[in-house]
Amino acid sequence: MAIPAINNYKPQLKGDTFRGGEYTIVPTTDLTGATARCQFRRGGKRNTVEVELTLGNGITITDAANGVYQIDEIQELDWAVGNYNYDIEFTLPNGDIITPSEGILPIIQDTSY
Repeated sequence: MAIPAINNYKPQLKGDTFRGGEYTIVPTTDLTGATARCQFRRGGKRNTVEVELTLGNGITITDAANGVYQIDEIQELDWAVGNYNYDIEFTLPNGDIITPSEGILPIIQDTSY
């Protein structure tokens, strides 16, 4: 089992567009036929799931054979202010589960929101 890469996001303003990003799993893992989910929990890893992204609903595999995926753009980040712990998990066709990335997404108050 590999240790997930830590990918902490820069603070995002509440109400602004979140640009997401593209990532490659290292070592390369073929994601053909995989499912995916990404959970965000405000204030701690054991807290309630506040937002969940899934394949086709916030997560896109852009190059399955080379383990490349993206967290899609979110038009209006209207989440409550706070630090969100997240990880992304893939279930491979053979049943193996991998978690290549985790981190924190801070949402800060926007004056204009």
